[in-house]
Formats: sequence, C-alpha cells, structure tokens
Amino acid sequence: MKSRKQKSITNLIFGILYQVINLVLNFVCRTFLIQKLGEEILGINSLYSSILSFLSLAELGIGTILVFSLYKSIASNDEEKIAAYMNYYKKIYNIIALVVFVLGIAIAPFLKFLISADITISDADLYIYYFLFLGSSALSYLLGYKQTLITAYQNMSVIKVFNIVTTLLRTIIRIILLVVVPDYKIYILAEIITNFINNLALAIYAEKKYPFIKNKSAKLLDSEKNEIKSNIKSTFLYKLGNVILSNTSNIIISTMISTLVVGYVSNYNTISSSLAGFISILNSAIFASIGSITLENNTEKSLKVFRALLLIFHYLSAFCTIAMFITFNDFMTLWLKDPALLIDQYSILALCGYFYLQNIAIPVVCFRENYGLFKKVKYYILITSLINIGLSILLCYFLGLAGVFLSMIISRLLIIDTLEPNYLYKTVFKISSKDYFLRQFGMLILTIIAGTASYFLCSLISGISILNFILKGLICFGITTLVFFLCTFKSNEMKYLKEMTAAVINEWKTKKNNKKKRQKE
Repeated sequence: MKSRKQKSITNLIFGILYQVINLVLNFVCRTFLIQKLGEEILGINSLYSSILSFLSLAELGIGTILVFSLYKSIASNDEEKIAAYMNYYKKIYNIIALVVFVLGIAIAPFLKFLISADITISDADLYIYYFLFLGSSALSYLLGYKQTLITAYQNMSVIKVFNIVTTLLRTIIRIILLVVVPDYKIYILAEIITNFINNLALAIYAEKKYPFIKNKSAKLLDSEKNEIKSNIKSTFLYKLGNVILSNTSNIIISTMISTLVVGYVSNYNTISSSLAGFISILNSAIFASIGSITLENNTEKSLKVFRALLLIFHYLSAFCTIAMFITFNDFMTLWLKDPALLIDQYSILALCGYFYLQNIAIPVVCFRENYGLFKKVKYYILITSLINIGLSILLCYFLGLAGVFLSMIISRLLIIDTLEPNYLYKTVFKISSKDYFLRQFGMLILTIIAGTASYFLCSLISGISILNFILKGLICFGITTLVFFLCTFKSNEMKYLKEMTAAVINEWKTKKNNKKKRQKE
C-alpha cells in the first residue's frame, strides 16, 4: 500500500509524462490544423472553446466539491457512504449534461455578433462547428464524473495513463483526417469519439477498482445533501467569476479587434497553458495529500507545508514567466514561420504577467479548496471578473490587445490576490496575512533580479535558431535557479523540502528492501 508521499510522487511522474506527450502532440496537431484549414478555423476554434467554457458553469465546481466530500469517507473506509455520494452525483451530472445542451442551443442565435466580419466561413458551417462543440461538451458530463473518485483516492497516475493513450490515438486520427479529408467537422468528430472512449474506459476502470460504487441503493442523508447544495451555491459564484475572468478576453478580442487575432493569441496561450499544465501537475499530485493533512487539524504543520509550496510554485512560475517573455516570439517564428502570426512585445509582457500572478497563487487555491472555504471567498473572483470586463473594454479601446491582458492583471491585484490570502490566513493559520505578502514580495524581487539578468544575457545572443532558442531557455533556467537557491537555501522552507525528499527516498528504499526480503523467503 503506497503512502501519501509515494502516491504524490507517482502522480507527479505520470503527470509530467502526460504533459510532455500532450504538449508535443498538441503542437503537431495544431501545426497541421493551421496548414490544412487556415487561420480562420484556428480563430473559430479558440472562440468556440471560450464560449463553451461559459456553459461549463452548469458544472458549478461540483468536481471539487465531490473530491472534498469524499475525503472523510475514504479516510474511514466507509464504502457505502462513498457509493451514496457517487449515486447522488450521477443524478446531478445527468442534469448538468441536459442544462449545458439547452443553454448551448439558446446561445446559438447570438453567435454572429461575436464573430468579426473578416471571417469568410459560411454561416451554415459556423453553426455546424458550434453544435459539434456543444455536443462534445454535454457528452463529457455523462461519464466523466467517475474520474473524481480516482482522484480522491490519489490515483491520478491512472487517469494520466488513459489520457496519454487517448491523446496519442486522437492525434494520429486527426492528422490522417487532415491529410486525407481536410474537413473541420470530421476533425471535431474525432475529438468527440476519442473523448467518449476515454471517459468510458475510466468509468469501467473505476467500477472494477472500486466495485462497491455499484451499490445503487446507497443514499445520502438529507443533511449531507443540504451541505452539498450549500457548497454548490457558494462555488457557483466562484466558478462564474473564474470562467468570466478566464474566457471573456477571447470574446472581447473577437468583437473589438478580430476573430483572426483570437487565433494568433491562442498560439501563445497554447504555450502558456502547457507550461501552466506542468506547474499544475504538482498541484494535482499533492492535492489529495493536502486534503489528508487538513483532517489532521494540525495548524502548524499545514502552515509549514503551505510556506514550502509558496517557494516551489513561485520558483516554477518565475522561471516559466521569464523564459516565456524572452523566447516567445523566437519560438513562434521557428514554429509558424510567418511574422503575420506574431503579437507585439507589450501584449506578451502583459500575458506573461498574468500567467505569473495566476501560478504563484496556486497554493492559496489548493488550501482553499481542501479546507472547503467555498462560502466566504465566493464573491472575490466574481467581483474581480466584473471589474475585468469593464477594464478590458476600456483598455482594449485605448491600448489594443495589450490592454485586454493588462486589465486581467489589475483586476486580480485589486481583489482576489489581496483578499483571498488574507481570509485563508485568518481562518486556517490564525496569523496575520502579512506573512504571505512579505514572502511573495521577497520572491517577486528575486524574480525581477533573475529576469533582468536573463534578459541582459539573452540579448547578447543574435539571430533566431533552434540552438539559440535552447541556449536562451537554459540561461533563464540557470539564472532563475541560481538566484532562488542562493537566497533561500538556508530557509526553513528549503529545510522542510529536504526532509520531505529524504523521507520519500527512505520509504522507497525500505519498501524495496522489504520486497527483496520477501522474495528471498
């Protein structure tokens, strides 16, 4: 039986493997998409993805609530209660699938107002593409909810293995179709079919691995249902704000600038999202472990873990942000070989700044969700998103594309990045949030130092080539690592991380030795 630490390490390894494979295949697929179907399809693909993200509001953040609700039942090995939760959530997710589809149909008549006039695709095709997107979104809810049970048991590595196989299969099918029959409708159908197969396979795995969930007679108490409903109401506002904040940019860019520009930006977002995916692997790997720690009710231990995570995520965010800013257009030039698809340096700076703010705050989000702090923070991100809409329209008018990303930075700093850490410290750690802001500010200074040094050294490298791109990336990595290590290697956080690493290694060695002893016997 694996410990929490061992499961976290396993999840981390498989998460990284999946992200690398997914990144490579995503770029291959996107390259064929641009070459065979053109920039217009790329813009429509990105715009529809943003629109469908709004429809995911129907999910209300239930996946997070389900994982949170399952912790105690899993810890006490209450199989009947786990089955009861799964039965209850199955009903909810079936309703969600229907709601998503109905809302999607209701939005359809307004599509023409969101697509710029420079798009030459016929109206009939635009609607066909949209309804295929809609069908894919609604279908994902029918079986996908069972994955949360696998997550709650800290077996994310299983999900990643299934996803790797599915992604590889989907990419091969899509490339063949793009070469033989370059039709976007068939391209979307390939995604629908492969996603359904993936969800079905994971559902079958969940039922075989945890056969007790087949207990259809298990039911929750009314008090437990009421608690779930209360959490759903709270997470809805948070979910609403998060979706608005993350997806209005593409819609505003499409309506105020051009749908084609949405496609250009999506190329950059592909890179930033992939890097964010690498960073979030760590969060996914340790998420359930943090949930287990919350059950221990040890404030001192929780604070120690939280501070260590702040250091890890800030270092990773700093390196990725610096590397993106310095090498973004180099990579785009090498990849797409078309200067017309590049965006300006000010927009890149603002895009990187938002990426940085998002990822240094991951520990706050992780602890907020694991401690179930849904109710009090529900207004923070909603207010942030509403401020962002007004600012985006205003700054886009005056500053263009850069203004859209700048508004996201300002709105985050004004509300969510200030109030949420304060509430977490007050509620969970019982100390002043001054501790948090001083630590983040100190690491911001380290990021600025590392970024300035990296930019200066990389500016000495002339010309765009694969070798120069790799060299710049190595410089960013080396400088950032050196700055953070020299300034934190004597810190309590670094000592704690060393202790945890040593503990995992010792557990692995003990398990290996015990296995050898059993084999000899």
